[in-house]
Amino acid sequence: MRLCTPQLTGAATGLTGAATELTGAATELTGAATGLTGAATGLTGAATELMGAYKYQYLVIKLRKITVIT
Repeated sequence: MRLCTPQLTGAATGLTGAATELTGAATELTGAATGLTGAATGLTGAATELMGAYKYQYLVIKLRKITVIT
């Protein structure tokens, strides 16, 4: 089968388009990974805040139970 120049040009254009799409997909995946990392960081921060609140509440309860003997 003999290929003429327009066919080769069309094939090259198609391959370039496919490469561009793959690059775009890789960029999207990187962005998604960054977003997931940010979400995980946010959840870790929220968990830290909840633990701090729990420890504070536990301390307040313990302090209320202390009886001062004079």
